Amino acid sequence: MNAEKKTPEEETAAKAKPKAAPKKSAAKKAETKSEKKPAAKKPAAKKAAAKKPAAKKPAATKSAVKKDIYAIIKSGGKQYRVQEDDLIDVELLHAEPGSKVEFNDVLFINDGAPKIGEPSVAGSIVKGEIVAESAGPKVVSIKYRPRQHSQRKFGHRQHYSRVKITEIAVG
Repeated sequence: MNAEKKTPEEETAAKAKPKAAPKKSAAKKAETKSEKKPAAKKPAAKKAAAKKPAAKKPAATKSAVKKDIYAIIKSGGKQYRVQEDDLIDVELLHAEPGSKVEFNDVLFINDGAPKIGEPSVAGSIVKGEIVAESAGPKVVSIKYRPRQHSQRKFGHRQHYSRVKITEIAVG
Protein backbone atom coordinates (compact mmCIF):
# COMPACT_ATOMS: atom_id res chain seq x y z
CA MET A 1 0.00 0.00 0.00
CA ASN A 2 1.42 3.27 -1.11
CA ALA A 3 0.18 5.82 1.35
CA GLU A 4 1.22 9.41 0.78
CA LYS A 5 3.22 10.83 3.61
CA LYS A 6 1.93 14.09 4.99
CA THR A 7 4.12 16.83 6.32
CA PRO A 8 3.61 17.90 9.94
CA GLU A 9 1.93 21.17 8.77
CA GLU A 10 -0.64 19.26 6.70
CA GLU A 11 -1.43 16.95 9.60
CA THR A 12 -2.07 19.85 11.99
CA ALA A 13 -4.15 21.61 9.33
CA ALA A 14 -6.23 18.46 8.81
CA LYS A 15 -6.81 18.15 12.56
CA ALA A 16 -7.76 21.84 12.88
CA LYS A 17 -10.48 21.68 10.19
CA PRO A 18 -13.92 20.96 11.64
CA LYS A 19 -15.70 18.09 10.00
CA ALA A 20 -18.71 19.08 7.91
CA ALA A 21 -22.05 17.81 9.13
CA PRO A 22 -23.71 15.29 6.82
CA LYS A 23 -26.25 16.89 4.45
CA LYS A 24 -29.92 16.43 5.31
CA SER A 25 -32.48 15.42 2.75
CA ALA A 26 -35.30 17.78 1.80
CA ALA A 27 -37.85 15.73 3.75
CA LYS A 28 -35.79 15.86 6.93
CA LYS A 29 -35.27 19.63 6.54
CA ALA A 30 -39.02 20.15 6.27
CA GLU A 31 -39.58 18.06 9.39
CA THR A 32 -37.05 20.03 11.43
CA LYS A 33 -38.53 23.35 10.30
CA SER A 34 -42.03 22.31 11.28
CA GLU A 35 -40.80 21.11 14.68
CA LYS A 36 -39.15 24.46 15.42
CA LYS A 37 -42.20 26.62 14.67
CA PRO A 38 -44.26 27.52 17.76
CA ALA A 39 -47.99 27.03 17.69
CA ALA A 40 -49.73 29.82 15.79
CA LYS A 41 -51.61 32.29 17.96
CA LYS A 42 -55.11 33.27 17.07
CA PRO A 43 -55.37 36.92 16.06
CA ALA A 44 -56.85 39.13 18.71
CA ALA A 45 -60.32 40.46 18.01
CA LYS A 46 -60.20 44.00 16.73
CA LYS A 47 -62.11 46.43 18.80
CA ALA A 48 -64.14 48.85 16.69
CA ALA A 49 -64.53 51.23 19.62
CA ALA A 50 -60.75 51.59 20.05
CA LYS A 51 -60.31 53.07 16.59
CA LYS A 52 -60.82 56.77 16.26
CA PRO A 53 -62.67 57.99 13.18
CA ALA A 54 -60.44 59.71 10.61
CA ALA A 55 -60.55 63.48 10.72
CA LYS A 56 -62.40 64.94 7.77
CA LYS A 57 -60.46 67.33 5.57
CA PRO A 58 -62.10 70.66 4.82
CA ALA A 59 -63.50 70.93 1.32
CA ALA A 60 -61.19 72.81 -1.04
CA THR A 61 -62.46 76.11 -2.37
CA LYS A 62 -62.47 76.85 -6.08
CA SER A 63 -59.63 79.35 -5.69
CA ALA A 64 -57.44 76.78 -3.93
CA VAL A 65 -57.92 74.13 -6.63
CA LYS A 66 -55.33 74.56 -9.37
CA LYS A 67 -56.08 72.97 -12.70
CA ASP A 68 -53.33 70.84 -14.15
CA ILE A 69 -53.18 72.59 -17.48
CA TYR A 70 -50.22 71.60 -19.58
CA ALA A 71 -49.13 72.16 -23.14
CA ILE A 72 -46.61 70.78 -25.60
CA ILE A 73 -44.74 73.52 -27.42
CA LYS A 74 -42.15 73.53 -30.17
CA SER A 75 -39.04 75.69 -29.98
CA GLY A 76 -35.74 75.32 -31.79
CA GLY A 77 -36.83 72.10 -33.50
CA LYS A 78 -37.53 70.37 -30.17
CA GLN A 79 -40.76 69.75 -28.27
CA TYR A 80 -41.26 70.57 -24.59
CA ARG A 81 -44.06 69.62 -22.16
CA VAL A 82 -44.72 72.69 -20.01
CA GLN A 83 -46.96 73.83 -17.15
CA GLU A 84 -47.20 77.20 -15.45
CA ASP A 85 -44.15 78.06 -13.29
CA ASP A 86 -41.95 75.47 -15.08
CA LEU A 87 -38.34 76.28 -15.93
CA ILE A 88 -37.17 74.92 -19.28
CA ASP A 89 -33.92 75.21 -21.22
CA VAL A 90 -34.54 75.95 -24.91
CA GLU A 91 -32.16 76.68 -27.78
CA LEU A 92 -30.66 80.14 -27.46
CA LEU A 93 -33.26 82.87 -27.99
CA HIS A 94 -31.64 86.14 -28.95
CA ALA A 95 -33.22 88.29 -26.24
CA GLU A 96 -32.06 89.79 -22.96
CA PRO A 97 -32.73 88.09 -19.62
CA GLY A 98 -35.93 89.51 -18.12
CA SER A 99 -37.66 89.98 -21.47
CA LYS A 100 -40.99 88.35 -22.29
CA VAL A 101 -41.30 85.55 -24.84
CA GLU A 102 -44.29 83.99 -26.61
CA PHE A 103 -44.37 80.49 -28.08
CA ASN A 104 -46.94 80.33 -30.88
CA ASP A 105 -46.21 76.73 -31.92
CA VAL A 106 -48.53 75.03 -29.40
CA LEU A 107 -48.95 71.45 -30.57
CA PHE A 108 -51.20 70.17 -27.76
CA ILE A 109 -53.09 71.59 -24.78
CA ASN A 110 -54.79 69.67 -21.98
CA ASP A 111 -57.04 71.75 -19.74
CA GLY A 112 -59.41 68.96 -18.80
CA ALA A 113 -60.39 68.45 -22.45
CA PRO A 114 -57.37 67.72 -24.67
CA LYS A 115 -56.94 69.80 -27.82
CA ILE A 116 -54.66 68.47 -30.53
CA GLY A 117 -53.28 70.91 -33.07
CA GLU A 118 -53.16 70.34 -36.80
CA PRO A 119 -50.20 71.28 -36.76
CA SER A 120 -50.80 73.78 -33.95
CA VAL A 121 -53.75 74.69 -31.75
CA ALA A 122 -55.39 77.80 -33.22
CA GLY A 123 -55.26 80.89 -31.01
CA SER A 124 -53.27 79.25 -28.19
CA ILE A 125 -50.14 80.92 -26.87
CA VAL A 126 -47.68 79.97 -24.15
CA LYS A 127 -46.05 82.99 -22.52
CA GLY A 128 -42.80 83.00 -20.62
CA GLU A 129 -39.96 85.12 -19.33
CA ILE A 130 -36.26 84.61 -20.02
CA VAL A 131 -34.54 84.07 -16.69
CA ALA A 132 -30.94 83.49 -17.76
CA GLU A 133 -28.62 82.22 -20.46
CA SER A 134 -26.39 79.23 -19.87
CA ALA A 135 -24.06 76.86 -21.67
CA GLY A 136 -24.45 73.11 -21.70
CA PRO A 137 -21.75 70.52 -21.04
CA LYS A 138 -18.60 70.61 -23.15
CA VAL A 139 -18.48 68.04 -25.92
CA VAL A 140 -14.95 67.14 -27.05
CA SER A 141 -14.36 65.44 -30.40
CA ILE A 142 -11.28 64.33 -32.30
CA LYS A 143 -11.02 64.07 -36.06
CA TYR A 144 -8.35 61.54 -36.97
CA ARG A 145 -7.00 60.99 -40.47
CA PRO A 146 -5.33 57.58 -40.73
CA ARG A 147 -2.03 57.16 -42.61
CA GLN A 148 -1.55 60.92 -42.79
CA HIS A 149 -0.13 61.56 -39.31
CA SER A 150 -2.89 64.13 -38.79
CA GLN A 151 -5.51 64.67 -36.12
CA ARG A 152 -7.58 67.57 -34.88
CA LYS A 153 -9.23 68.05 -31.48
CA PHE A 154 -12.15 70.42 -31.09
CA GLY A 155 -14.84 71.17 -28.52
CA HIS A 156 -18.34 72.63 -28.43
CA ARG A 157 -20.73 73.99 -25.81
CA GLN A 158 -24.34 74.52 -26.77
CA HIS A 159 -25.88 77.74 -25.42
CA TYR A 160 -29.37 77.71 -23.93
CA SER A 161 -31.95 80.21 -22.71
CA ARG A 162 -33.66 79.33 -19.44
CA VAL A 163 -37.34 80.28 -19.68
CA LYS A 164 -39.93 80.41 -16.89
CA ILE A 165 -43.43 79.67 -18.18
CA THR A 166 -45.80 82.34 -16.86
CA GLU A 167 -49.08 81.66 -18.65
CA ILE A 168 -50.80 79.15 -20.93
CA ALA A 169 -53.50 80.93 -22.92
CA VAL A 170 -56.07 78.58 -24.44
CA GLY A 171 -57.58 79.93 -27.67
